[in-house]
Parts: sequence; structure tokens; C-alpha cells
Amino acid sequence: MPLSRAPRPAADSGKLHGGNLDWGVKKKFRDYVNGPIAHGKAEPSDGATATAAGYRFPKGHGTYDGKEATLVAEFNGAVRFTGHGGALDLKFSNLRIKAENGKGTLIADVASKPRTEEGRAPARVVTTPDTPIADLKLPTGTLTAKGGVVTLKNVPATLTAAGSEAFSGMYPTGEALDPVDAAVAVEPGAQLPSDATGSDDSHASPGAAPAGGADGAPGASLNSGSTVGGTGALAATGSTTPNGALIGTAAALLVTGAAVTYVTRRGTAR
Repeated sequence: MPLSRAPRPAADSGKLHGGNLDWGVKKKFRDYVNGPIAHGKAEPSDGATATAAGYRFPKGHGTYDGKEATLVAEFNGAVRFTGHGGALDLKFSNLRIKAENGKGTLIADVASKPRTEEGRAPARVVTTPDTPIADLKLPTGTLTAKGGVVTLKNVPATLTAAGSEAFSGMYPTGEALDPVDAAVAVEPGAQLPSDATGSDDSHASPGAAPAGGADGAPGASLNSGSTVGGTGALAATGSTTPNGALIGTAAALLVTGAAVTYVTRRGTAR
């Protein structure tokens, strides 16, 4: 009678063996960029692809420690938002997740254009690496591997102070971004989910058309009633809190056609 082979123990720590991050940034921001004010587009690149609820960033790599419940996962790809004739230029790349003790952070390299006064030459793109974009609230047991895979599903993401600065303060610290989904293999040969599981704050159905694909096709239209000084102007950019500067910017856009750009006070011009 042949001897039975003992099951291979699960890896408690070591390097990751692939993975995907699914994140839409913020659906209302995507709609704003693709809408009738910004007349822009969102372009995934470097391996990132558009999904029904945002973007997938592939080829996860990094480290995992099951005993200590820690994860450092980096992903390939980038997504760039442009609009207002090129004055709006915001790019997230080199996304990574750092998580431990039930808390996590979504980090990215941010590239954007500083604000310029009307009539001046367009600003150069400024890059700020290693920017903590969002705080992640991890449910208990999230970092426990099952079948050799650690899965993050619909993890709430809220904007950090540095993330708010990346958006030029148009969204306040603590503003909800699209939830984060990720799956990383912590054992060789572990099977990752094949579908893009990313979700957003509008609970888009899996069959919805991708918003802001690489071809720059317009996504969903802006909310109706986008009048200056009312809630519509706020809804157009996805802000849930009245913001005088935002209302003023919206008024300038509608009256003069001036472009909205985002201020990055830190970093070096490239």
C-alpha cells in the first residue's frame, strides 16, 4: 500500500508570487474628467487595464508574513487623468499596499501639474513619489491566506491629507474613495481569481461599461443640475462636502473656460 503524502504546509512568510489590485480611484472623479466640463480622458498604461469599475493593476510582488499578519504588495501599471486642454494632468503609478494590525495604506507615485494663472505658460509636471493616498480599513482576518491567496475585498478607502493635496484640496481629508480589491498569491502555483473584482462608490454592476478606458471614451455623464453655487457643481466632481474654492473653480470654468489643475506642493519638477 503506497504511503500517503503529507499535505504541503502553507507558506507563513516570504515573497509574493503574483497578484492584482483593482481600484477605480473615485467614480465621480472619473465621470467629471470624462464629462462635459473637463472634456478629458483617463488612460491606463504600463500594463494597467480598464475594468467595469475602474482599473486593474497587475503583477503583484512584495512580501507577506502570515504569523505577523503583514503585507507589502506592489503592482505594475499606471492611470493618467487629463482634461481642460491638458491643464488638468494627474497620474497615479507604482501603486502599493502596506498593511498590518488591521490597518493599511494605499501608496502611489503622483505626477500632476501645479496651478498656473490664466495667460501664463502651462506648468511642468511635478512628481511626488511614495505618496500615501488612502487609509485602508481592513476587516479582521483579511490578511489570512486561503488556498495560498490573500484577498482584500471591498476594503474601505479614505483620503489622507497627502492624498487631498494631490487633488489640490478638492476632496477633504477623510473623503471616501472607491473601495480597494486585491488578491495576491503567497504560495507558488496558487490560483488567483481571474475576474476583476474592483468596486466603486456607485456599486456599478459587473456588466457596466468601463469608465475612462485607454481610448478616452467618455464615461457616465455628470449628475444633472450642475449649477454654480448649488449642490450640482459639487456633485460634478464627486465632492460630498461644500467647498468654496471648488464652487469658485466651477464658476470660473463655466464663465471663462479656465482649466482646473491640481496643486502638488511637494516633489520635483520633471
